[in-house]
Amino acid sequence: MTVPDPDRRIARWRWGLAALGVTALGAVVLNAVGVWRWAGSDPSALVRSQSVLDDRDRYDTALEAGDAFAAISGLLLTEARACAPKTTERDRCDAVAEAAAFSQALAVRVLDCTAPGRFEARRVLRAHLSAIDAMAPGDSSPSLPLLPVC
Repeated sequence: MTVPDPDRRIARWRWGLAALGVTALGAVVLNAVGVWRWAGSDPSALVRSQSVLDDRDRYDTALEAGDAFAAISGLLLTEARACAPKTTERDRCDAVAEAAAFSQALAVRVLDCTAPGRFEARRVLRAHLSAIDAMAPGDSSPSLPLLPVC
């Protein structure tokens, strides 16, 4: 009888988890594209993103949290694309686009996080979105926060 190599099993498990995460993120991106085509410009994307952040049930597992952050990224990207042609809101558009990219990075980052790390990721993104929401015309974009350590 051969004893299974634990390193090989761990590597196989990580590849499986990564494949599942990529599949989930792909589904969210496709969903976001559908929302973008259906909704066009969504002036309340920041509010909708905050409501996703407030829904505790979406952060029970790392995969659910990744899906939630990817959904937020889709909402923010939709808003950034809709306001891109407007020159009067250029700084706000840039801030929303940066937040979309940051949220996408969080979606991948939280796949390795335990509950405290997922909570910290939510807190960081919530504070950043609040800073964007509080921007007055002519304000520069708030600095992007650091990715939380899990």
